[in-house]
Amino acid sequence: MKTKFAITFLIFISALVGRAVANPGDLDTTFGAGGTYSDTAPSYPCYGMFPAASTLQSDGKILVAGKIYNRCSTYGYSDDPVNLRRVLLRRYLADGTPDNGGGTQGEFGMDGFGVTEAPISPNVYGEGFDVLVQPDGYIVVAGSKAARGGTTAAVWRFTPDGELDTTFGNDGVVTFTSSGTYNASRKLVFWNGNIFVAGYSTPNGIANVWVRKLNTDGSLHVWFGSGGKLSTGLETQTANVTIAISSANGYIFVGGISGTSAVVAKYSSSGTIFTNFGNFGLATLPNCTPGGGYTPTYPIVPLDLRFQSSGKLLVVSRMSYGGWAETPGMHRLTAAGFVDTSFVDTTQYGSCNAVVQGSIWVRVASNDFLYSGSRRFIPDGSKDTSFIPAANTMVSGEVQPGDGKIVYLSYDTFLSPGKTYSDSRVKLFRLLP
Repeated sequence: MKTKFAITFLIFISALVGRAVANPGDLDTTFGAGGTYSDTAPSYPCYGMFPAASTLQSDGKILVAGKIYNRCSTYGYSDDPVNLRRVLLRRYLADGTPDNGGGTQGEFGMDGFGVTEAPISPNVYGEGFDVLVQPDGYIVVAGSKAARGGTTAAVWRFTPDGELDTTFGNDGVVTFTSSGTYNASRKLVFWNGNIFVAGYSTPNGIANVWVRKLNTDGSLHVWFGSGGKLSTGLETQTANVTIAISSANGYIFVGGISGTSAVVAKYSSSGTIFTNFGNFGLATLPNCTPGGGYTPTYPIVPLDLRFQSSGKLLVVSRMSYGGWAETPGMHRLTAAGFVDTSFVDTTQYGSCNAVVQGSIWVRVASNDFLYSGSRRFIPDGSKDTSFIPAANTMVSGEVQPGDGKIVYLSYDTFLSPGKTYSDSRVKLFRLLP
């Protein structure tokens, strides 16, 4: 009888332990409230926070950039500051709660990375699309500055405390003039003491991709390209621009569209194209059928470029097919600039030679796992079936160094007080690796 009781007790304890064991993709309950945090800061009528990008500081704090938008405005992009988009720069502690220390610039740095309706500097009118942290802790945001009839590409820099860095550019902001109506800085890379900015301009209704190289004070690095400017000759769709720089040698890779094909161009650190990469400097991604008999209606559009620890370059992209569906994918390029057909079992994903995924975002962790929406992949592109995430809706995301936990940036909608429309606020998840 004692033996039978002991066995039953052990089975019971084992069942409890089994339930308590956390699985890859589960919410990290030490973060926020049960693994999530919804920022309740925009409690004012009309104002919402729209996140666009995130990054991690070396101390584990989470930076979020985007825009604060006055939904009560009937003027859109006007010269009246009340009616303009304003740069959102929000910082959270490693446990998911807002960082209320530092920063007094009102809406963007907000009572210390908070949100207030205090008067703000006109230099932060606009919206952010990407954010990075320099080695010295200064924060750089790329985006667009509001103007009548369009936008101007802009880059802002803030101190580690969230103040506009007035030693950078014109009192904290650098703008790039162009003949186009809509212009924006979309991606940032910091390499060898310089800020590289990739963006687009629309002089003829077509989004042309460019790269700028900035010195630490915001001035153009005149020995790059033509006076600090590189016109790639590539185009883009729906404002997607991406850039990556090899940390080993400073080679620059830029994604875009050439003719009817998605391509990646390779340049030297001075902005000279490598003609021996791919075909005359361009690696071409195949337009393919991702299974199911669909035929793409548009070419693949590069969305993100990431290096694996091996130095191989991943191209995250989106395919439109069937006239309505959009399927993100991921290719890997060889050093010579061609699609690496050893990446993933192509029989599983149609004729694409790519990982077909459920999101447009990917990060490469220290263990070389690839994360994208509801899936995780090992370095050769095969799906990791042990990873079942509790959350997969995201704007962007980061993998924490060391413990490998994954921070997802998303957004939450709420009903503005006294209003009939919904607004947005920042929402964060953290998942176990």
